[in-house]
Amino acid sequence: MSKYMSRFKLVLYAPVDATKAVDSLTASYKEFLSEEKNKKYLHTTWMLDNCLIHDCDEHVDTRYILERVRDNLVKLNLIKFISDEDIHKYLKDKNLQKSDLLSFSQVYIMAVKLGIRYRLTGRLSNLRQRSLSDEKDKNYYYFNTHVTDIATNVISVAADFQYGKSRGYF
Repeated sequence: MSKYMSRFKLVLYAPVDATKAVDSLTASYKEFLSEEKNKKYLHTTWMLDNCLIHDCDEHVDTRYILERVRDNLVKLNLIKFISDEDIHKYLKDKNLQKSDLLSFSQVYIMAVKLGIRYRLTGRLSNLRQRSLSDEKDKNYYYFNTHVTDIATNVISVAADFQYGKSRGYF
């Protein structure tokens, strides 16, 4: 940590922030799935990826955010999900997986067997802006989630959420 960073409060991502992200992402997917041209996605089986890629200098439980989006879409009866944790456990039990990481080919084989068509995944990043003049620490979060076709690995749809907040010094 640099000597300059120690002067700033490390702003932890609060539950209210996660709720804003979940609500925004859920609304984006709900709107996407309600369009006539996207009816092919309705009631198909999706898989939740392990977690969002985390390019952030704060701890944010990205798994929690994706699980909440998943749960909301299931409650709305728009899509079905099969747990990636169950797939991971199955591969371990069958000794098909030699490490803790799932390869694309392993996921594809399991997806075909289980009827999974799409995978929900994404990235979280942030930009921290520090100002010595007004003693504020501004943090901008950017959530990008996308749905990929399991068979082709082509991104089918994306939803974004941007959020900024500001804090003072310790």
